[in-house]
Amino acid sequence: MPSLEQCYRSERPVAVVYPAFSLNCYGVIRGLGEKGIPVIALDENPNPQFSSRYCKGLICPDPKLHPEAFAAYLAELGSRFKTPPVLYMMEDLYVWLAHRYREQIAPYYRFSFVSEETLSNCLDKRRTFEVAER
Repeated sequence: MPSLEQCYRSERPVAVVYPAFSLNCYGVIRGLGEKGIPVIALDENPNPQFSSRYCKGLICPDPKLHPEAFAAYLAELGSRFKTPPVLYMMEDLYVWLAHRYREQIAPYYRFSFVSEETLSNCLDKRRTFEVAER
């Protein structure tokens, strides 16, 4: 895993994954890392995943308590990269949060920012089934 400074200067996109605490998140971190893709894992608390050989861990604001501070942190972090990193938001709440603050963070990341209707159709499971039936 390259250093943070090497990640910031990389010509190839780096992955930024939030949150780093769950098994699913670690699966993404490990899967990308095994393919040689540098990963920066974010969490609001020190995390066992931070010691993985597949990522560098950074402490960030808690988006549940401080969503504006989290968005500002993402924008500031994203601005450090030579090549925009790919943002992996690993839970529905955080996908919604990225959408809510998309104007602030979109210039700095590669992320699937979709329309409000499409996002609602994906996050509201009842609507997902209704769309699938149609």
